[in-house]
Amino acid sequence: MHPQRTREPQADTHTSKSHAESSSDPGPPANGIGTFPLLQIFLLDGMEGLVSLPILAKLAVLNSVFHQHISGSPIYQHLWRNAILKHLQGRSTIVFYNSHIRFWFALGRQPDTHSWPVICAPSALDRLASAGLSHALCIQLEDVHLSSLSGIPFRRSLRISDLRLSGNFLDSVPSETLEELPQLQKLNLSKNTLTSLPSTLGLLIHLKELNLSQNQLTYLPEEIGCLTKLEVLNVSNNCLSSLPQSLGCLESLQSLDLAASRSVPLQGRRGSSNAHVSSWIPDSLGALRSLRHLDLSSNRLGHLPTALCALSSLLVLSIRSNLIESLPDSIGRLRDLCTLDASMNRLSTLPNEIGRLGNLEELDLAHNQLHALPSSLGQLAALTYLDVSSNRIKSLPSELRNLHGLEIVYAHNNQLSPGTATSQPFSVIL
Repeated sequence: MHPQRTREPQADTHTSKSHAESSSDPGPPANGIGTFPLLQIFLLDGMEGLVSLPILAKLAVLNSVFHQHISGSPIYQHLWRNAILKHLQGRSTIVFYNSHIRFWFALGRQPDTHSWPVICAPSALDRLASAGLSHALCIQLEDVHLSSLSGIPFRRSLRISDLRLSGNFLDSVPSETLEELPQLQKLNLSKNTLTSLPSTLGLLIHLKELNLSQNQLTYLPEEIGCLTKLEVLNVSNNCLSSLPQSLGCLESLQSLDLAASRSVPLQGRRGSSNAHVSSWIPDSLGALRSLRHLDLSSNRLGHLPTALCALSSLLVLSIRSNLIESLPDSIGRLRDLCTLDASMNRLSTLPNEIGRLGNLEELDLAHNQLHALPSSLGQLAALTYLDVSSNRIKSLPSELRNLHGLEIVYAHNNQLSPGTATSQPFSVIL
């Protein structure tokens, strides 16, 4: 989307005209910045204490084109235009390392900040609020050593739709911060040290993406169920002792990543964790009719709750690296499932109902304790990938010959006879 035209401040217009007349450069084309549809604007406003030029040099999209330190220099509008036209053709980033927001308007158009992230120091948010931007903002404050959000002037007038705060040292999020972000659609709080979230999280009713991965969260507030527009939720790599029942209210949720997010009691670290799994995964998750991707890997789960087999839209299910000994017969209800990763568990048998997964394309059963495979696997007409390596299998079912799309079966580290590989219409890796 091209940015919208805006009227330049009178003083800036005058300055631009005088310098353009004295320059031999013809200046920008009539459509100005609109010739760079992939442009991103990084406003490094007042970040001298937070970012250095060597760090800027790591932004690969810049190469070595525009690394000079221009903060505080008398840079005029025509210089910006010349820099863009001469040096940034085909590139995707402009760095504004200057304290004057009016340089945005020097380009003749107002930035479309729906797609262009703004990197700024916390102290610059007030100036952004007074800049009169008509578009919603993406504010990026990642990896800048923030230890607290208290005192940072988030303002409703900024209309922030995308807030990126990953890679800091935040251990909490003030309630009042979320109250000032009613239009937020994307929130990234990953790679911090959060242990909890305020109930005001439920006020972000327009939120579509929420990334809470790699924190130290012990619980999620029940109010998370108010986020009925949420489509992507990543809570992987946390310490959750339980999941709220209200997760079942996320009617728009399409992707749920819970990998390595469970806090396992010390007494449950050895052997099966069946005694606690039912309370950790609420039955309400079965109500997520829009869910397409579910990752439950690395949670020491002892079994797969049957309620999850009601996820009628599920396409990808990962339960790898758990302690699961069997799959429920109701697994056959996941008729749209395309990928099932059940590797690195304790499976000794598979239910015949697995043959009902008519859309299944990839099946990973590696590193289990399987002695045999059910003949119903021959009904998986869409199957193209099968990995049964590192089990105790002595023979492959003859029904696999019916799978014309199956090209390779990974079956090494089993008890198969040497002739197995040559007696099949597909390749068998032994």
